[in-house]
Amino acid sequence: MPDYVVSKTAQILNLYAKSIKNSKVLLLGMAYKPNVDDLRESPGLRMFELFKASGALVDYYDPYVGSFKDKRGDVVKSIPYDLQSMSKYDCMVTVTHHQLLPYKELADLGVPIFDTRNAFKTYDLPHIYKLGTPLTALEEIHLELAY
Repeated sequence: MPDYVVSKTAQILNLYAKSIKNSKVLLLGMAYKPNVDDLRESPGLRMFELFKASGALVDYYDPYVGSFKDKRGDVVKSIPYDLQSMSKYDCMVTVTHHQLLPYKELADLGVPIFDTRNAFKTYDLPHIYKLGTPLTALEEIHLELAY
């Protein structure tokens, strides 16, 4: 799944005339499952590495996981909760559906969001892309908004 998520995120960024390379990507949640700090087997770790390898400037926010060590052994820290800073990302990707994440506030930022966990299911906004939505449907939505 991490490979698919990175690929689909690149497609979403392309809808906004952005390349994944040098785009700022924020992963929402990093834990293996909701509402815990357990990173064992978390797909977020692989996603983080794949985004980095693609040239993205990747960060994460997780209220449960303060830091982790990446593949090279470097400590990666969660960014602080700051809506102004979060609004400057090119895309956000849900990794873990924590109850503590402020979904309404994040949705209101207008930053493209790839919702891989159905965390934004109550928000029918054009910048929130659901897992499983075909690219052609995303392109149609984007084109409708442009005109």
